[in-house]
Amino acid sequence: MKPMLFGSRTTEELPDMAADEQVAIEQKCDGVRVLAELGPGTAKFTGAGGEPVRFTAATQWFDLLGRRLALPDPDFAVVLDGELMIENGQYVVFDLPYLRFGKSVMITPEREFCDRRAVLQEIRAAFRPALRLVRHAVSPADKIALVEHIERIGGEGFMLKRLDAPYQPGHRVEHSVKCKFVHTADCVVMSWTRGTGTGSAELGVYHGSELIRVGACSLIGKPEVEDGCVVEVAYGHYRDAMVQPRMLRRREDKLALACTMTQFQPYSKEVV
Repeated sequence: MKPMLFGSRTTEELPDMAADEQVAIEQKCDGVRVLAELGPGTAKFTGAGGEPVRFTAATQWFDLLGRRLALPDPDFAVVLDGELMIENGQYVVFDLPYLRFGKSVMITPEREFCDRRAVLQEIRAAFRPALRLVRHAVSPADKIALVEHIERIGGEGFMLKRLDAPYQPGHRVEHSVKCKFVHTADCVVMSWTRGTGTGSAELGVYHGSELIRVGACSLIGKPEVEDGCVVEVAYGHYRDAMVQPRMLRRREDKLALACTMTQFQPYSKEVV
């Protein structure tokens, strides 16, 4: 089976579906996508494209994970979908595309997500502590609280998933989408280059009296810059440097010394 692929949004484009009572919110986990197909004495792990995972930081955990996920009953056959956290080998599960017990098929990809999630919660205890379930919020108050918490801890973003949607192996769907937080920061241009159809700027901020590098962005289609000028930059999250930065505008009203590290919230992979 191939994993279902998700559409993508930014919080700037947050769709009305977030307010829909048929839409759940979950944390977006920053690991390696792994589909675990488990049978009696067998464990097969595949990646987002349905091919074997070749990322060594992930595959180093597969033998241990296979032992931890050993089925409690030989009549079980299960497919789990989730993210493998390469730092500690924790498997964070968010879907259950298939479940069979003996000759009785209890879950198939055609079942609605709310049903798959309910059964996943029921069987979770059989696999503890090998896997964790990502937190799932459905009520308006719980959804707001979860999104606020994810942003507060410095998470990358969250997922929007329709409760009545099927699991569609190998397809990129729009009923389940990724939403990434977008942040902005004012940065100092440390150096820059331009050429025909090219151009980039090295960006920095002050940490005390020292100007330190926090990333680089493209200058294609952007205003002219010079060393020491201040620019406003949008980015996804900060992890040693800005992730996916893009220049928005020059800030003639901002002093370089006012561009400091206090603008950046530490990035967290904490699983909620």
